[in-house]
Amino acid sequence: MDSFFEEWWRGNIVSRRPSVGYNTKEERQDNVLKGISDYEVYYKNELIGEVYKKTYIDLEMVTKFYWKYTSLDGTIDSATYEKGIAVTKLYEAFRKQRMEEQNEFSLQKV
Repeated sequence: MDSFFEEWWRGNIVSRRPSVGYNTKEERQDNVLKGISDYEVYYKNELIGEVYKKTYIDLEMVTKFYWKYTSLDGTIDSATYEKGIAVTKLYEAFRKQRMEEQNEFSLQKV
């Protein structure tokens, strides 16, 4: 596993809409009206987590949003203000987790 940019450049990291809820024009428009925007993130065709937009109203009554990212098992769970950064951070946390698991497995073999 290489850095996000190397893997993304190779086409190994992809974010796409879920297979449910975005099939018809009406579903897509309904999601826009509700402020829903979510993506599934894949690494080499393996679903590693999701990135979705959360909206809120601040103290000055201004509607704002941020991008939440989480892994499938919930061990990675954080947020940022840009979708691209959320995808990057999700992959890098996933990568770190995988590398730690591989290191533990290698140490157990010795």
